[in-house]
Amino acid sequence: MSSTPSATDQGLLDDREQLHKLGYAQELFRSMGGFQNFAISFTIISILAGCLTSYYLSFNNGGPVIITWGWLLVGGTALGPMAISALSRSNSCQAGQPAT
Repeated sequence: MSSTPSATDQGLLDDREQLHKLGYAQELFRSMGGFQNFAISFTIISILAGCLTSYYLSFNNGGPVIITWGWLLVGGTALGPMAISALSRSNSCQAGQPAT
């Protein structure tokens, strides 16, 4: 094995040096405090509460068939643009361009 760093290792060293020049330390902070846990839990509960409290409108005005078609229509409408965006970004990443 050679003692010289590989191109990937050299790139990581250059990145670390660039961060230090800018005044930042390279770190990966993987902990979740109480507030972050509360925020995520509150967000999930709020979405579920909003969906469940509006079911009576769907059941009174259309029933299970309308609910099923509504979920499919809204899901397709939401996922369609996201899929197109993901495909275009992956294409630009493959070409070596930044995905902005």
